[in-house]
Amino acid sequence: MRISLAVFTVAMFMQASCVVTSAEDAVLPPSLDQSAGYAEYWEQQFLFKGDRLLVSQFMVLNLPLSRHHGLMIGSYRDRDRLVIVKNGRQRDGWQYSPADKRLTIFQHTLEGAYPGYLMRLHNTAAEFDVLYNASDRAIAITTPGNPLGLPTVTQYAPTAQAVGRWRPGPEIGGAGATERWQALGDGRGYGLHVVQTAPLEKSLRRWRRAVALTGNSGHTPILHLMETPSSAKHVSLTLLTRFGPPIQFQKAIVSAQEAGWRIAADAGERRLSGTIMPLRDIETFVLKDHLNGIEVLAARALATIRRKRMTGRYAFTLKTPAGTSEISGAVLMEDIQIAPPDDRRRRLRRSR
Repeated sequence: MRISLAVFTVAMFMQASCVVTSAEDAVLPPSLDQSAGYAEYWEQQFLFKGDRLLVSQFMVLNLPLSRHHGLMIGSYRDRDRLVIVKNGRQRDGWQYSPADKRLTIFQHTLEGAYPGYLMRLHNTAAEFDVLYNASDRAIAITTPGNPLGLPTVTQYAPTAQAVGRWRPGPEIGGAGATERWQALGDGRGYGLHVVQTAPLEKSLRRWRRAVALTGNSGHTPILHLMETPSSAKHVSLTLLTRFGPPIQFQKAIVSAQEAGWRIAADAGERRLSGTIMPLRDIETFVLKDHLNGIEVLAARALATIRRKRMTGRYAFTLKTPAGTSEISGAVLMEDIQIAPPDDRRRRLRRSR
């Protein structure tokens, strides 16, 4: 389905991305908000050689019948297979260790503080171990209490270098603990921390992301485009620099369509322009497609989230008082579309 043209513009009064305090540079204890729409998660995405993509979410959320429910959902995609690793537990089935800055849901763990982190996924489907280092301090994509009511989003690992391994479990034909580990090798990616207190479909309709994996000039772009159900827009555009603080572009215009994204932005005397072009689709992932019967019942009240993940290339021109630089490299892209919960059963009950 073709994606219609959308123009995202952030005005001067909207809050731009910014470097946040060192307290955000760690796996923090969940806030355990009491709101019915509360959900908080740490998301990790790593692309290894051969376009092998490993994604995980360590989540705490309020379900209709389980407050502060813990859920870990991970997916591994290579050219031959899709492996789903997921487990959910009620409040007494997950823990947080302040001393280790470690969140444990069932047998899955996420821990660390800037710059080093460790993620371990383990159930009967597969095991994954990933050690990763953040390139920079955390940056805020949106801030608490932002005027559009968007979730609070912090990129706690703006970009990260990773090394990993995995082995299949008996659920997918492996031998489990006696199976030999397979190297994932070196990878690159990022980590996000997201907190929402309203149902997702009430605050967000679409979320596009592009995070650079490689670059040629010591400049690393990070772009987030967010749109609310009322069509209000928020743009967060940050340029990480090798020898200085990140550059936050307080004014940015992004034209986004299926063929590519065109960007024009400025931050004082610095001007950035260019394109981000998708090259290859990796996967389209819909969580509800991978739930069992009981999980489907629990998730019926939640939004349907469709995530299209791609690799791409970026090419920018950066103009500053010191001169002009050409910036290019590989990028990991994602287009997330959020639909309201399926209320067909509720409509049927009302019609009787």
